[in-house]
Amino acid sequence: NRVLLEDITKTGCQYCPIVIRLIEELRQDAQQLVVPLSVHNSNSSIYSAYYTQTTRQFADKFCEYFGLDKSAAPKVFINRNKNVANHDTLTADELRAQAVNGPKDVAIALESSVEGTTIPVKVTIGSKKDFSGKVVVVLVENGIEAYQQNMGNIEMYRMMRAYAPSVEGESKSFKTNSPVSYTTTFDAKNLALVNTANCEVIAFVTDDADGLCENAQFAKIGEVKGY
Repeated sequence: NRVLLEDITKTGCQYCPIVIRLIEELRQDAQQLVVPLSVHNSNSSIYSAYYTQTTRQFADKFCEYFGLDKSAAPKVFINRNKNVANHDTLTADELRAQAVNGPKDVAIALESSVEGTTIPVKVTIGSKKDFSGKVVVVLVENGIEAYQQNMGNIEMYRMMRAYAPSVEGESKSFKTNSPVSYTTTFDAKNLALVNTANCEVIAFVTDDADGLCENAQFAKIGEVKGY
């Protein structure tokens, strides 16, 4: 099981380096048990310099979904729990333990490719239980450097580019031992991606009963990952 970490951040935030360093520690894991991504808010230089109108709309919708002011940062959400996690006390070991000890009822397979200026993605979900939930896919990009307050010039790791079909996700019914598929396509040109080779896709599934993430999966563009 993997834990999803969504961070709302901005480059001019003096406290955001606390979360950035936490994510950097998690990034070093050979087997990533925690899947982090970052959404830059409307006060970030990334928002104005790298986000197209499409990505800005997703960033704003993310804030609306979690009930945030669009300039708030850092705010960390774990497994879609709308109660913000305390960035001062959150530790990598705590998150790893949550993944190891979490439920293992939902598995996700993921594949993507590049076809011209589009990135087709296919997600397959297997379940050991019956439930109604949602599938969400996120396109993220690595390799972009920018000035971060109190850190200098750094790489912006897993910078959100787009959610599909939305921040909330696509409603699906899951049945025991009956795989469910979801496909989507991202437009690299519309999103003004700097380098598709540095992009990854993240897929996760939430349960409508509590709104929480059941599991997450990630893969580089062109990579195929099974359950």
